[in-house]
Amino acid sequence: MAQSMVQFKEKKMYKGSVSMSRTRGNDYDKVHITLTDESSGCQVMEAYLPLEEFAKAITGQGYVNCDFEIYNTEVIGKKREVKTEAVPVPENERLSEKSEKAELLKPFEVDGWVGRDSDLGNHHNIVYNTDSRGKKAGLRRENGNIFYWVSFHRFVD
Repeated sequence: MAQSMVQFKEKKMYKGSVSMSRTRGNDYDKVHITLTDESSGCQVMEAYLPLEEFAKAITGQGYVNCDFEIYNTEVIGKKREVKTEAVPVPENERLSEKSEKAELLKPFEVDGWVGRDSDLGNHHNIVYNTDSRGKKAGLRRENGNIFYWVSFHRFVD
């Protein structure tokens, strides 16, 4: 009886890092292994092994069972770019809804840039004017808006 061969896409090697830790809870004691892609800075895999299974694997037994998750596959090998923009917000805007924040970020989210909506409304991110010595000199206000520093990121080839 002939065995079917699984066809794989082209293999590609990536740079990254591996981290192992031990996690404990009321009803579990496991080893947690993560893989992080160096280019994007994203975690791409997490595996969990009970201590007994980890002991088998580290002492040379192959094909040890584990639970694992894979994610962020679309950014593996891509370079993460980050920038910060001063985003105007109407002075009396409460920013309680995610959709309100999305509308304010939309003009800045072009060419793959994605804004961190939690920066809007965060008092640590308010943009201040500065005097000639670099000291804070009041909120930056223009046309009924105040401004927040918002971080944006994207992944490029």
